[in-house]
Amino acid sequence: MLKMQKHTLETAPEQSWKLLQCSLDTFGFIVNQSAYMSESPELLDAYQYVHGLFSGCTLTEEDRTVVWITMGQTFQCDYTVHVHHYIARQRSVSAELLHQLDEAPDQLSPRLAALREFTRVVCQAQGKIPHQAALKFLQAGYTRRNILEIFLALSQKLYGALVNSLADTPVDEVFTQAGSA
Repeated sequence: MLKMQKHTLETAPEQSWKLLQCSLDTFGFIVNQSAYMSESPELLDAYQYVHGLFSGCTLTEEDRTVVWITMGQTFQCDYTVHVHHYIARQRSVSAELLHQLDEAPDQLSPRLAALREFTRVVCQAQGKIPHQAALKFLQAGYTRRNILEIFLALSQKLYGALVNSLADTPVDEVFTQAGSA
């Protein structure tokens, strides 16, 4: 079995130090996913950069939460789901929406249900998005730009899901206490 290294500031490549410091500054500790990603400073940098880009895109906070959690669920990445529950709570996303995403997706508003479904299609597409799925997403009130923003999120969440899969990344305690899935 492959054993991934969970780095610290002392063991990580020097180019990762500043990136790991971002985790320390944000959370007060190095989150497990970043500790594993730091083996490749380029990957950790890309992950953090894309996170910042997607966080500032035209989708609403609720929309971004639906995208991130749906990607985590679709990729069967508990780490992603827990972390984005935590982030959603920090950003005042309703507990009702988080419950719907976890337990009652059929209760999502039609617009958010369309976003969830299109996000799932994107995650499972293997490089080919059905035109009909994109048109249905647009009919729900989203834009072509939103389609591309979901692709942006996919790149970030794919990095995380793949690393977490190989590393069997444990969910940091602060994220499990946030209450999620």
